[in-house]
Formats: sequence, structure tokens, C-alpha cells
Amino acid sequence: FEVNFNLGLIEYQKRQFEKALVLLQQAAAAKPDHAPTLRHLGHAQFKAKRYREALVNLRKAAELEPEDKDSIFAMGECYYELGQNDQAIRIFSHLRADPKLGPNASLFSGTLQLNMRQYQKAIMDFEIGLRHPEIPVETLVELKYRLAAAYLRTQELAKAVAVLSEIQSIFPNYKDVPAQLAKYRELNSNRNLQIYLMGATGEFVTLCRRIALSFFPKAKVKITDIAVNKNDWADILTEVETSKWQDIILFRFIRSTGMVGELTVRDFHARLKDVKAGKGYVVSAGTFSDEARRFVEARLLDLLDKDQLAKLLHTVDSGVRDIISD
Repeated sequence: FEVNFNLGLIEYQKRQFEKALVLLQQAAAAKPDHAPTLRHLGHAQFKAKRYREALVNLRKAAELEPEDKDSIFAMGECYYELGQNDQAIRIFSHLRADPKLGPNASLFSGTLQLNMRQYQKAIMDFEIGLRHPEIPVETLVELKYRLAAAYLRTQELAKAVAVLSEIQSIFPNYKDVPAQLAKYRELNSNRNLQIYLMGATGEFVTLCRRIALSFFPKAKVKITDIAVNKNDWADILTEVETSKWQDIILFRFIRSTGMVGELTVRDFHARLKDVKAGKGYVVSAGTFSDEARRFVEARLLDLLDKDQLAKLLHTVDSGVRDIISD
């Protein structure tokens, strides 16, 4: 027993986990209730990605030594790797208050809740993890990063920006934090842009209606049809009458901040023909590809990118008031 156990420990410390678990299995066969053997065997099996086998031995080790929190934590990791999220969350939640393992347990639990779209529970987990007085800096920053992600999911932009700023003060170029800060600082100061990009579909469509109504100053605008494609874009068909002309105008408002390609613009052009509109406008929170821009040349179709959208959003309130007052 002692030879196999000691040799198994040496191989484990050398990170030779396959060799370690063979030796430790022999030791466990000689002494089935020896907690240190079961603990190291379970950890070796976990490191070797033998999660189901690891669970058996880690559970036995924890039953023999209930204060063996490392083995309990490893059980949670096994459940996580096996996709048994409820069991994993139960273990990690239990360990959130542990002085040593609490920050990482909170990170695991919160991440699982985040993936399951339980955003308020995720926020609670991350905040519990951050209350610990001594947290390794890598864990600290990742807890903050995922907390910011949870805040964004619940549209608490001010809180997300504050947490992202804290991360930047520790690690200026951590992951995509600089890009997120640039984006969400602007969003946080522009309610209309928040709605356009992140609001519920009903709020988004209401905002698009307001833009369409205020697009032509002093014109009489009647909305005749609205079509929404999932949560990606909205088409608004209008009848516009000014003192000099009248026409049917179709708007497509696209929520994506990426690049809009030629296929999307061609689809809109076909829609333009179907509804017999005289002119169309594609409005995007992103940019348009060169191919898309070439396609609209010599066609009664205009492309408005994120900069032009920003101007529309800035003036939409006063524009609607002018129409109503007229």
C-alpha cells in the first residue's frame, strides 16, 4: 500500500496523472477507506478527464473527511464538465462563503447561471465572490468581467460601465474591455441608442416609427404597414406628402452593429418592388460593405450607417414634436 500510495503521489505532483491513478487505484484496493488515497485518486481522474470515475472517489473522500472542501469543489467541476448543471450549481453555491474556495466557486456558479439566463442569480453569485477580502487578481478581474456581462444582460448599463472601468484600471487591455467601454459609455449616455440596440422589440419598433415620422421635416407622414423580422430588423412602410411631392417610402431599420452586406440590401430592394415604393432607406447601427454601396448606385435606395443613425436618434424627439405641433 505505502509504496503504491507514495509513488502515486510523486506521479501526481509531476502531473503524470494517468500513471498516478494506476498506482493510486492499487493503493485504494488495499485500503478502500483511506481518505488521502481516494482524494488524490479522484483528483488524478479529474485531471485525466475521467469525470464519472472521479466523482465516485471524490464523493467517498468527502464522506470520510467532510472538511475536505477541495474534493467537494472538484466534484462540482466534474458535474460542470458532465453538463449536470443543477448538481454543479448546488455544490458551488454551498462553497461560495468558503474563504479559500469561495471566489472561484462564485465564479463557476455565476457563470452557470449566466449561461442559463438566470441573470439576477448570476449577479448575486458574482457579487458574493467579490466580497471576499483576499482574491487572486486573475479571479477578481474575471468575476468583474462576468458581472459586467450580467449587468448588460439586464440593461443596467451604468453599473456595467462602472465595473468595466474598474477592470481597465487593473488590466487596461483585458479581453475586449476597451471596446466594450467605448461602446457602452456611448450607449449609457444615449437612451435612444440603448433602445435601438438593446430594447425590447416593442420599444425598438416604437422608436423606428418615430424616426420614420420625423424623417422628412414638415411633411405629412402616414404609416401604412410595419413588418418585424424576429428581433433583427423592422420594415416601416409610409405614405409621405410634402408641399412639392408625395410618394410611398419604405424604411428598413437594422439593429446589428456589424457590416451589412449586399444580400441584405438586395432583399430590401426586392421588398421595395413588392410594395411599389418609390424610394427606400436602409438604416443600420453598423456599416455597409463596398458591394452593398455599389449595388445601390443609380437605384432609388439610400444607405444610412451608424453615424447617420446617431444624428437621427439625436433629433428624433424634436422632429416628432414638430410634426405633432403642425
